[in-house]
Amino acid sequence: MKRIRNSSAIVWYFAILPFLFPTGYANYYPVYKKMVVGMLGIALVIILAREIYLIIANQGKIKVNFALISLIVSEVILLVVTLSVQGTVTQGLQKIIVIPVLCFFLDETCRKDLGYVINVICNILISDFVLNLFFFNQWLVPKYFLIENHIMFIGHVQVAAEIAILGIFVAYIEYSYGVHKRKSIVLFILAMLTMLYSKTIASFMSIGLLAILSLLGRNRGFKKHINKHIYFYSCMQIAISYVLINIQEIHLFSKYRAVINTFFNGRPFIWSEGWELFEKRKFFGYGVYGVLIKPFWSAWSSNKLGFNYAHNTLLQLMLDGGIVLAIAFIITVALYIRELKKTDMCSNTKYVAYVLLLIFLSIGLFESLTEYFYFFIFLSILPFLGEIDENKSLA
Repeated sequence: MKRIRNSSAIVWYFAILPFLFPTGYANYYPVYKKMVVGMLGIALVIILAREIYLIIANQGKIKVNFALISLIVSEVILLVVTLSVQGTVTQGLQKIIVIPVLCFFLDETCRKDLGYVINVICNILISDFVLNLFFFNQWLVPKYFLIENHIMFIGHVQVAAEIAILGIFVAYIEYSYGVHKRKSIVLFILAMLTMLYSKTIASFMSIGLLAILSLLGRNRGFKKHINKHIYFYSCMQIAISYVLINIQEIHLFSKYRAVINTFFNGRPFIWSEGWELFEKRKFFGYGVYGVLIKPFWSAWSSNKLGFNYAHNTLLQLMLDGGIVLAIAFIITVALYIRELKKTDMCSNTKYVAYVLLLIFLSIGLFESLTEYFYFFIFLSILPFLGEIDENKSLA
């Protein structure tokens, strides 16, 4: 593995940091929000300049996997739908442009030096979690980060489970290289504490699944079963998602609606409203941020216009780009799984990757994974996990 020079290291931090930058203060200070957007713009310039240089230097020859191509196709579909329905793209640049650029960058850099990419992400996440838990928390800064107000230093409480599972993934890879084991253990502990601190359904569910699947993973037969049938369990998430979205209309659950709505913090009302909107434009949806969900409490809330966040990844995809975009995204995830399946690595590493993928997809039952970068960073790293077995040290 090649050693990265200090000058290159600085560039890498500038390129990756904006995608993991804490956004909590952006809810209160427009200047802070502009700074976050500015950092993201600088990162895009750095990444695009770097990739263009590499393409020219390699005379147009550049290696990419089919999963990345599928992801880019998904974003092109989203762009076409948005332009067709809305006539322009305003707030949706992050989804349409930034995500594929990030994934392209990670695909190229992980292919060359996965260990260093992981080390950079590990350092950034540790900084995020430490600041979130011990400095800008609800006890020291209650004016801004009281958990009951759903805002943390790292962002909305809904991001906690996603960024924490990414942190656990990175911690596992860092530990596997064997050089920064103490740091990887620290990251794991901080990620778990972040989920506990957020007090969200997705976080508690993620901790529970992680504990159960870790225990079951000690059984070689169970581990082999998951590794062999990962497509099946991934598809099960789609079926469960469909049931949850329509749970208000399913007669079997009619007696328990009050309990279900309370347990899911009112999400079934959001899903029901979102599904009605989807049925009006089934095939192509409304484009990025093209429609607002207005549950009954919008009438007396501060945001009377409603919101676009569907609290479910499948529903979010169908609102953004209809059935067409949902299918494209499912194919993309399947291709990333295929890339991982082709990788020659030990069964333990594969099992951990599959378990964390299933946890991410489970989080997607209650949150919109496509609204943030964390799931895409996770997917982009998957095809290169074979390097853990090939090289056990960070050079």
